[in-house]
Amino acid sequence: MKRGFTLIELIVVIAIIAILAAIIAPNAFRAIEKAKIARTLAELKIIKKSFLTFRVDTGKWPFASLFGLGCLPNYIQNSTNPLLSDPGATGWDGPYLNGPATSSLMIVRLGTGGQPYTGIYYIAEGSLSSPCCDNQWCIDFYSTFDLDSDGVKDTTDAVCVAINGFANERQVITLDSMIDPEGKNAYEGMMNTYWYTDGSAALYVGEPKPY
Repeated sequence: MKRGFTLIELIVVIAIIAILAAIIAPNAFRAIEKAKIARTLAELKIIKKSFLTFRVDTGKWPFASLFGLGCLPNYIQNSTNPLLSDPGATGWDGPYLNGPATSSLMIVRLGTGGQPYTGIYYIAEGSLSSPCCDNQWCIDFYSTFDLDSDGVKDTTDAVCVAINGFANERQVITLDSMIDPEGKNAYEGMMNTYWYTDGSAALYVGEPKPY
């Protein structure tokens, strides 16, 4: 005669499964999150390469404001961005990306934390001469990089590819640690990372802006 499980045995088995799930699930979610962060870094590097190629071809950076297109197209979200369609620049040989650039790490949402488009990669310019960057925080964050992390600012008017909309500080620091010697919520190294409500990250591209 076949013997079934007793109620106590079933409870013990369910308890063991619950304990294992409690141990495994957080690690699994962390692994998925880290994979998305690594993908975000890879995408930042691809956009950085497109930046530099655009610069070689046209002699300018792909800032919408340089071509009379205003500020909003600095977000790589539609065909009006200079990386995706010819802004009238001599030597343009694009498109330099396959299409709009959004990260799988973030949720694209409007108006969160004061940032208009979270989760969409954008071309950041940090200078008071730019109509797209007209406050001191913008100047400090996007144009200041201590590239060798020695406490001295190596750039004060740099260009970068950036993104905002991180869910927590851990994500920001993890991304920073993938490209800089030490993950920090700071302006040190090749990447500026900043966490407040919906954090931002900016990857240094190459040289000071030409204006």
